[in-house]
Amino acid sequence: MSTLVDKDFEISHLNDMRITFGRSLALKKSMKKGTVPQIKDFCLRKPAGGLKWQNRFDFEGLPLKSDYTIGE
Repeated sequence: MSTLVDKDFEISHLNDMRITFGRSLALKKSMKKGTVPQIKDFCLRKPAGGLKWQNRFDFEGLPLKSDYTIGE
């Protein structure tokens, strides 16, 4: 016997899990507006749903437009 599987439900469930257990791009430490982060200043933090690791190159060398505080 075979069991029918609702593939749409399973995919949506897996996407929720990916967001919960994945990671997003963040800065390692708090920085003030105007600070220019370098590649070494970036890290990954949970949960996912934000920017991806490869996006760090888009922000390297650009000054921050606002203060960045860890935990916000």
